[in-house]
Amino acid sequence: MRYLCIIFCVVLWISCKEPGCTDPIATNFDIEANKDDDSCEYDYPVKINFVVTENGRPLNVYGTYDNNNVSYRLETLKYYLSHLKINNKEIANVFLYDVESDNNFILTHHNNNIINAIEFGLGLTESQNYSDPTTFVSTHPLSFAQNTYWYMTPPSYIFVMVEQKADTVGNGAYNLPISYHLAHNDLYRLVQKEVNINLSLTDTVEVTLSLELPDLMNKVNYSENVPHMSESTPIANLLMNNLANAFSIQ
Repeated sequence: MRYLCIIFCVVLWISCKEPGCTDPIATNFDIEANKDDDSCEYDYPVKINFVVTENGRPLNVYGTYDNNNVSYRLETLKYYLSHLKINNKEIANVFLYDVESDNNFILTHHNNNIINAIEFGLGLTESQNYSDPTTFVSTHPLSFAQNTYWYMTPPSYIFVMVEQKADTVGNGAYNLPISYHLAHNDLYRLVQKEVNINLSLTDTVEVTLSLELPDLMNKVNYSENVPHMSESTPIANLLMNNLANAFSIQ
């Protein structure tokens, strides 16, 4: 009789196994589960770095670069990224890059050990662009304090702000100021990149989103101004296309 009772208890224990995640390092570890059901989820730490480069070399404020035999000196660079996604999972609704900031990175986690796609908008979506900058705290990317909101008709955030000087005579004097303030909904660009990046549970993997700044001036006449208009111009579209094509993932 005692053996029958033991057999009965074993059968009962087997039949009452609780499926779930049995891996203690998983984010959804279930202490009551005694049968793994392949549902375990993990957080792989990732740091997204944003840099500006010239031929792969980091370019900081007052750094110089060449394009089509003209030398330029960078003095201001800000740009918005919206709906930044890793493998179609959004990790940032909006991000503002500022070449003068020390905080040009995003710390996040991903639930897959491989990144095979990164996607973002260069600029802001229409709904973001219609935001009221006075409703955000000063540290928010869309805050009035960022000095990126343009009161005109219609009002718009400045998607990309580039201020630089050109050396037009080749003597290192950088005599010609050039400013590009690119705004309005029709200048929004979607950027999609295929990658193959392996992540680690124990180490933070750094992914670098690089903007090759010399590409900004591809086929651009530096003497042509971008007028401040309610509708974008051909040169504004050319500049945004150049920038959208200048991103690479490292």
